[in-house]
Amino acid sequence: MACIDGLNQQPRFEWPRWLDDAAAQVADMGGALVITVRRTFFDERLRRSLNTDIKMIDVPEWAKAELDEILKEKGIDPTKVAPDVHARLRNPRILAIAFELLDNAQIQNFTELSVERLLFEHIRTGARDGETPETAEQFARRLSLHAKEILERVKSQRTEDRLIFDQMAGRAVPYILTPDLMAVTTEHFFKPVEGEAGLYSLSDTGLTLALGLALLSALRAADRNGRDVTEELERVLEPVAALDKTADAVLAAAMAASVDETCPNTIRSALMVGFLTLQNIGGELYDPFRSVVRNAPEAALLALQFAVTTSRHIANSDWLSGALRDVRNVERCWDVIARYAIDWLRSYSLAPEVGLMFSARQEGAEVYAKKLAEQTKKLKKGLKGLSPAEKTFLEKKMHRIEGDPSELQREALELIAGRALAPFAEALVACAYSMALNSSYNDPHDQFLALVRFNRIDWLDAEGELIAASDVLLDPAASSTARWARVQLLRALSREADAEQANALVDELTADREKFPGWRLVEKYCASDPCDPETTQPENIAETAVGYADLDVAELTKSRSMGSEDHFFRDARPGLARFMPRVAVAKLREYANSVLDGSTKMQRLGITGLEAGGAALDAETA
Repeated sequence: MACIDGLNQQPRFEWPRWLDDAAAQVADMGGALVITVRRTFFDERLRRSLNTDIKMIDVPEWAKAELDEILKEKGIDPTKVAPDVHARLRNPRILAIAFELLDNAQIQNFTELSVERLLFEHIRTGARDGETPETAEQFARRLSLHAKEILERVKSQRTEDRLIFDQMAGRAVPYILTPDLMAVTTEHFFKPVEGEAGLYSLSDTGLTLALGLALLSALRAADRNGRDVTEELERVLEPVAALDKTADAVLAAAMAASVDETCPNTIRSALMVGFLTLQNIGGELYDPFRSVVRNAPEAALLALQFAVTTSRHIANSDWLSGALRDVRNVERCWDVIARYAIDWLRSYSLAPEVGLMFSARQEGAEVYAKKLAEQTKKLKKGLKGLSPAEKTFLEKKMHRIEGDPSELQREALELIAGRALAPFAEALVACAYSMALNSSYNDPHDQFLALVRFNRIDWLDAEGELIAASDVLLDPAASSTARWARVQLLRALSREADAEQANALVDELTADREKFPGWRLVEKYCASDPCDPETTQPENIAETAVGYADLDVAELTKSRSMGSEDHFFRDARPGLARFMPRVAVAKLREYANSVLDGSTKMQRLGITGLEAGGAALDAETA
């Protein structure tokens, strides 16, 4: 038996004569000639031209059950694969391409695949293996030109045969498919118009990829000629919207750009931002988008930098943060992420508006101007008081940006969370200094504290590096800015000695400020810490117990807002649970019974409050 595969990949060859001769020679040897070919090519080029007896056997694609079994053998859950991708994978050639992408770590799993990615890789693989009469670049351009013609028809409001092309146009329209190309591409990208010889249209997925390539081509032209690529993307997307392909087309463009090493990051990031700006993007597109981020991490970081510093609304900017966190395990991605995180942590601003509350602009132009002038004066005074060492640190180790750096710093802290912090020690000191130099109401103080305090990766190493990197904060001539930055660092390290130093520094820095009593009443109810096993019963707990026993449970959870009784009921409970548990348990059970006997509204509000004290309830009430 002799087998010949892929006849349609060489459409210009004189197959009929060759096959007749080959079939006769094989038959003389007592064998049979087997050929595999697409049905369309066979019907148009071979059926009527062969003189050899033919026995036709339709070979179906993988059955769903067969494909699922293949995927399971490779450790892939077929239920997690997108339905349209699953359908394409039934084609053995496409399935082989998908496995090649997985083996080469270009994707992490099949959930990151889209039909457009598979078709784009099909173009590149076919050209690489010499299976197509055009290079990948030539065929991609041909697809792009088809899409551009369709968009021109949309702009001219043409509605009839908007997607139809005529092979007879020939040289007058250079991008028109030749019969040879049609033979190779009909399976995935183009399809003949039934009953109309020479007419063809793009397949649905072929159209999406073509539109993506057209968008990419338009942005390349804009970048080449010094025009703003973001504005160009907005312009070329208008006719795409009429085809209801906007999100898929932009993602296809971003995908193609991400795997093209010659594509500038300005274009890649503009496409990512453009995609995430769109409304109502389906969640099923997140994994393919993450694949784009893995292919082009620097462009993704530039897109994130734009997203958090622009006044423009980016509806799905959290996809960027999430995708970047997801790809941190890829070494080449982490190297870029770490570099940008350090850069963002080292940023500072001297813009006076950074230190004003957002509501300041709503108080009138005159009031806002006055507050802005006060903040400017405060900044100048602070800069004047910096020590020589601080000025050197600011100049050599940090960089100034326009606007508020707080969002960039917040993103940086989130990106490095869960990683070793020692390499970021100096950048973290710079971040603390930035927040002290020009404080913003949006500064990521809590994120900074949590990152350092709950570091489980390299606590001791990070602690040592942070202390070593904070020499500038320990200078005897250190300014109040440096000392406030040191307070932030000491609070983050959170050892007992650090807390004592931080409190002493705060007392020193606020010595000239008027002191106001706080609202905290916990110590009034229980003077000692009930969570400390070594504490003894305080004198004031007896008075608290009397008040707790006399508390009217009917006054609790009367509305969504907490009254004084609600605060007392909650805040006094820990001390009583430690030192007079009978009083606490009795009142909690009394309250639980009143909730069950009360109105529906009280039940709805009260039951949620009982969850934390469930252990004190008897079995019947619980």
